[in-house]
Amino acid sequence: IFDETFTVNVRGVYFGAVEAARRMIASGVAEAGEARIINIASIAAFEQLGGLSVYCASKAACASVTKTLAREWARPRIAVNALCPGYIETEINAHWFRTEGGEKVAAGNRPYPHALGLTRT
Repeated sequence: IFDETFTVNVRGVYFGAVEAARRMIASGVAEAGEARIINIASIAAFEQLGGLSVYCASKAACASVTKTLAREWARPRIAVNALCPGYIETEINAHWFRTEGGEKVAAGNRPYPHALGLTRT
């Protein structure tokens, strides 16, 4: 699962951004100051969620790559940012949203990661 996760969440983000930047420079979009790259990271880039170490590490890497590319590509006028959504119910995690912790997060009653029972008090 490690290689698959990092292939999508890190390699995919990096090489996708590199190709987008290449095309933006070649087409003149960057020079016009209209080049934007938006990567999808996650709140998991900044919160260590138990049982999700590989996912959290890959999203932290995505956030780091995004910050680094933003700095590297500022001069050629390519803006690079990342969205970091919280939990979004999908088929993969729908069962979790039916648990007590998932219901609390969905209701907004408790902040991350406390609602997940992942921190010591």
